[in-house]
Amino acid sequence: MTRSETLLVLHVASAFTFVSAYTMVTALLVACLRVDTRERALALLRLARPSDALAWVGATGTLVFGLWLVFDSDFYDLFDGWVVGALLLWLVA
Repeated sequence: MTRSETLLVLHVASAFTFVSAYTMVTALLVACLRVDTRERALALLRLARPSDALAWVGATGTLVFGLWLVFDSDFYDLFDGWVVGALLLWLVA
C-alpha cells in the first residue's frame, strides 16, 4: 500500500467519522427536544458530548489528510476548483 493510498483511506475514514458523529449529535439534540423531564434531557446531552468531540476529530482529520493528499500528489493542485470548493464546504460545515 502506497502512502497516497494510506492517506486516502485515512481521509475517507475521517470524513465518515465526521458525518456519522455529526448525525449522532443532531439526532440526540432532536431527541432532547422531545423528552418530558429535565433529567432525561441532561442524560441525552451527556451522550452528545463525546459525539461532538468525535465530530471535531473527524473534521480535523478530513482537513489534514485531504490537504496532505493534495500536497503529496503530482496530479492535484491546491487551487484546483474542486479542492477550493471542498475547503469552502469544510468551513461551512
